[in-house]
Amino acid sequence: MPNKGWEHLGDGVYAKCDGFGMLLHANSHIDPTDRIYLEHSVFKSLVEFREREREKMKRHQGMKEKHTENYGGD
Repeated sequence: MPNKGWEHLGDGVYAKCDGFGMLLHANSHIDPTDRIYLEHSVFKSLVEFREREREKMKRHQGMKEKHTENYGGD
């Protein structure tokens, strides 16, 4: 079945842009169990959230590596 512009992002999430925002469907782009519509401002907030979380993960990984260097394990 053609996907009509839908892209599978992984983990059962499908995305499609309509020129004004992004549609997200869960588990199927044809018969989804859940639907979300993200306006541009909300999508921007989601990207900013991802970047903050990425920075937290980097800091956490750095602390873990420092601990391993100092104490030889977890």
